[in-house]
Amino acid sequence: MNLDAIVEYMRRHVPMGDLSEEEFKKYVHFIGMSMYGTIEFSTELYRLFPDITPDELKGGRPKSN
Repeated sequence: MNLDAIVEYMRRHVPMGDLSEEEFKKYVHFIGMSMYGTIEFSTELYRLFPDITPDELKGGRPKSN
């Protein structure tokens, strides 16, 4: 969510001239690669250590308190 918030923050600054469209595309690409790497890393961790997998990713219904 934080990386997505950064993208939205940057998107608002393109029309203001604080950031060029080319710079924005470069940063968004880098952030996308970071998100992808985080997902790959997390997926491998959950495969190796299934006991750390969040309930939301285990399938089924979330437990209620």
